[in-house]
Amino acid sequence: MNNTKSEAIIKYLLGTSVFFIPFFPFITPFLWVLLLINFLYTRQFSKSNFKFNPILIVFVLFYFLHILGMLWTTDWHEGIKNLRVQLPLLFFPVLFSFYQPDKKTYLFIQKSLIAGCLIAIVICLVLAAKRYMGDHDISDFFYTRYSVLIAPGYFSFCLNIAVLFVMNDFFREKSDKQFKNANVTVLLIILFMINIIILSSKMSIIAAIISLPFFAFCESIKQNIFSKVFKWFLAFTVIFVIIFYGYIKTYNRFDQTVKALKEIDNSTHTMSEDYYNSSTIRLAEWNYGWEIFKQNFMLGVGTGDIKTATMAKYIEHDFRYGIHHFETTASQYLHEAIILGIIGLIGLVIIYFYPLVISIKDKNYLYASFLIILILYSATGGVFSATSVLIYGLFNSLMLVAPDK
Repeated sequence: MNNTKSEAIIKYLLGTSVFFIPFFPFITPFLWVLLLINFLYTRQFSKSNFKFNPILIVFVLFYFLHILGMLWTTDWHEGIKNLRVQLPLLFFPVLFSFYQPDKKTYLFIQKSLIAGCLIAIVICLVLAAKRYMGDHDISDFFYTRYSVLIAPGYFSFCLNIAVLFVMNDFFREKSDKQFKNANVTVLLIILFMINIIILSSKMSIIAAIISLPFFAFCESIKQNIFSKVFKWFLAFTVIFVIIFYGYIKTYNRFDQTVKALKEIDNSTHTMSEDYYNSSTIRLAEWNYGWEIFKQNFMLGVGTGDIKTATMAKYIEHDFRYGIHHFETTASQYLHEAIILGIIGLIGLVIIYFYPLVISIKDKNYLYASFLIILILYSATGGVFSATSVLIYGLFNSLMLVAPDK
């Protein structure tokens, strides 16, 4: 197989795999298997193709830390399952150590995610409108009733990254053409932001409010065009405030967080079933997870024993929702602290903040903004599970080696 054909196959496999993540993420791993087969067949994993990158090595070592955690785990079945789900954390740092995509491939992958998010939005809107015509319930357009393809938090996570790519495409065009097409860019950003808001993932909204202005400001200063983009930034801010105000008036999920913080019983952390909502559940999960961490401070409970340890704690506190609906902890930081102790928590901080410092130093503000979203999202959600690990695993390594800084 000639090099040009192999490059095209890699490009379209990566792009297609990203395209499906926002609505049919179960397809993505199969495409990555084909990608691996192509790499093996074309002997891409050769010594001559290897390019040393210390940050990619750090990512690989972090995954091996989870393998090491199997030594003191008792539930090997669950441990193997967790390692399998988290394989993108290993696969892509290794892959991009032997393969550095060209600029066209990198941009194609970005646009594939944007296109996938647009398809997912259309599907969700059509299904929500169909339900609304039957029940006339406005909540059909919010949160879990709107996001029927993947969990709202995962969908809004994808949209946050897609908005960054839309903005990056705008700033990438270093000519007057970018301002002629600015209307399309702004409309696309507004569409994505509306969906982030109605998906009602609180941390995703906060992440967007912080990361997007950061990227726009830093990139405009870097390109010395701040005065030209300021009016667009101001218009977007006004529109966002109006949309967010409408959301608060129609379907406000932030007030339940405030109420939960005021009323949760900090002495027993026990709640009656009629008090359950996403905020009270998350606060309870944090409290119980913190107890487990303090009891297993140095090494944690092991890669496979988080479910066992957490369920035991839930039973101890009679946390019935957690007993019947346990999936994962409500924070990636807490998850790593529970399974690998303080070592795992430090490891997570390193793989987030080490590349963040380097990216800001190198003025790679797209990657820095991506990491800011991850850092914030990890406070209240799991990044290394389900759909989000597909996004993180690929783009975290891709942006590091990308030619378009």
